[in-house]
Amino acid sequence: MLPALCIALATRLATDGVAKVDGVLPAALAADVRAVALASAVPAQRQEVPLSLKNDAVASAAAAVALSPVGAALEELCGGDAPLFDLCAVISAPGAAIQPLHSDLGFDGAEAAPLYTCFVALQETPSALGPTEFCLGSHTDAAAHNSLRAGALSREAVPFPLAVGAAVLFDPRIA
Repeated sequence: MLPALCIALATRLATDGVAKVDGVLPAALAADVRAVALASAVPAQRQEVPLSLKNDAVASAAAAVALSPVGAALEELCGGDAPLFDLCAVISAPGAAIQPLHSDLGFDGAEAAPLYTCFVALQETPSALGPTEFCLGSHTDAAAHNSLRAGALSREAVPFPLAVGAAVLFDPRIA
């Protein structure tokens, strides 16, 4: 039987397309992974820095997420043999342009997500820093995806500010 939090996460993902969980990663471990990412970064406005599980801090952080309610929810949703497809840190430099509202995957009409994405905050991302925003429920809404492609999405985006170590798990079809 799944713990209540895992059931709540799966339900929220199905309904809203996104779920937030605080305290997934200890702050000290988040700081260690952030240092690894910044050491590999090049000066840029926004970039994705690949991370390796061969690094002790990165491997420890991945294990902490896997053992958290987020990991349990992913195991229930995807099965125990689902692969880790991508592991990176997203770095936005001060003054970087706001990323336009988009969907990482298009809507294909399916009920279940083909994959899930998990962001874990390596630093605080308050509203002043422009946290990631989501249009709740847009992951299974064909009309919302058509409007998004036309540049006229009418849903209001909801910001997801995160504390250090908090995670946001989402269906990448969400806008």
